[in-house]
Amino acid sequence: MTNTITGLRSLTIIALTCFLMACSPGPGDTAEKFMTHLAHAEFTQAKQYASPSTGELVEMMGKMGAAMGANMEQEKDFKFVLEEENVDGDKATVKFRKKEDGKIETMHLVKVDGDWKVHEEKK
Repeated sequence: MTNTITGLRSLTIIALTCFLMACSPGPGDTAEKFMTHLAHAEFTQAKQYASPSTGELVEMMGKMGAAMGANMEQEKDFKFVLEEENVDGDKATVKFRKKEDGKIETMHLVKVDGDWKVHEEKK
């Protein structure tokens, strides 16, 4: 009886771990949410999916638009098309298009506290 209970506990823990890992958004999911919020000029929401340094850039974009009294234009025909996702440890790259026939762009992501965050260097 004890072996059965121990086996069930182990099986439950393994199943729960697999479920939680499957529910974690990958870099492609994070990139899509980030880009969709940017396309809709939702800078506060986009910042949630950015690393701290990239979040500062996103916040600055929103403030600059507000300071100039600009009504940030939304990309009406925006559609995130994931082309490729490459993970190397705590770093990832996502290749995507902003619409079906758009040019392929690359986004860099890093893991921050276990979550994928968009991380673009200042250039």
